[in-house]
Amino acid sequence: MVKRDLIVAIGEVVVDWISTTPGLDINNAVDFSRCPGGNALNVAIAAARLGAPARLIAKTGQDLHGEFIREGLKRENVEVKYLLSDREHPTAQCYAVRDSQDEATYYNWPRPNAADMLNPIDIGYDAVENAYALHATGIAFSREPRRSAVLCALELARHQQTIVSFDASFPPARSAAAKADARRAMHMADCVKVNLSELLFWTNTEKPIEKLTKMLIQSNFELNDLRNAFLKGLIDSFRSEHFPPILLLTLGRHGSYVIRQEDNIYCPPMKVTPTSSIGAGDGYIAGLLVELARRQVTRDELVALPAGKWKYLGMLANACGALSTRKLTALDSFPSMPEVMELLSQRPELRSDGTSI
Repeated sequence: MVKRDLIVAIGEVVVDWISTTPGLDINNAVDFSRCPGGNALNVAIAAARLGAPARLIAKTGQDLHGEFIREGLKRENVEVKYLLSDREHPTAQCYAVRDSQDEATYYNWPRPNAADMLNPIDIGYDAVENAYALHATGIAFSREPRRSAVLCALELARHQQTIVSFDASFPPARSAAAKADARRAMHMADCVKVNLSELLFWTNTEKPIEKLTKMLIQSNFELNDLRNAFLKGLIDSFRSEHFPPILLLTLGRHGSYVIRQEDNIYCPPMKVTPTSSIGAGDGYIAGLLVELARRQVTRDELVALPAGKWKYLGMLANACGALSTRKLTALDSFPSMPEVMELLSQRPELRSDGTSI
């Protein structure tokens, strides 16, 4: 059997302008760092840094920003055959400002832009041919025709037995149709990643995240503890609606869970000194997909992996996410696999055979 290890990401690609001074709003920030960005681009570059072949399916404008992105991807050894150019729309740009707690607010410009214009006719049959995994995010569902293009690619991936990964991040001020299509994507996914705020969004729940996190800490992250009954109910509600074989619940600096029908596996965090959390989730999912591909875990084997192996995989993904926060931009932070292994070696409960105690 031919080995599949190609990681494909589809969707958003932008030029990021990240404020270098936390605590300043968009009207007062004046110093910005420019770098290629967007969820899809981040996952592709993070996967390539970890040593996997990577491909990006997206669209830029035929302008200096588009060329900036293309050249950056080539330097990172990301395949750009499906990085298409649009003559009529400019390359998307995103301004990011962070508050004193490192929470980022994003301002996208202009609308429409080339990234929005990815079209189903742009998705050839070979777009995901022989790929191990295809990753998309809810952000890509914010606009048409890109929304339909991503759905087309996900359907192709399912047909070709490619593992489908979906990050449930989603701009709240979007149409009912966009939200419905994002739910369709989650139904096609083998792995769905969601953080606490996104879990609240998709379950139409208003609850302070701080209270949920406090209960988890007090229960030593035992999800079945009675103190976490409300959160457990939200997870069960989400799973009953979207049926993900693997649900990945990320908690930032508190680690993550791998949640299956029969169990939930807490994966402790990996400690680093953070600078900015922008791109940490993309580093997390890239690390998980690259390691699954290295082990050649099939779609059918995902739910059958022993809990010890899933805990190792989750902690490896946590390490990738944590290391992605070391500098201002994700592009400057995404780790190599030796850096990940060095961080994992500090945890005595992880065995060298890729399992945990």
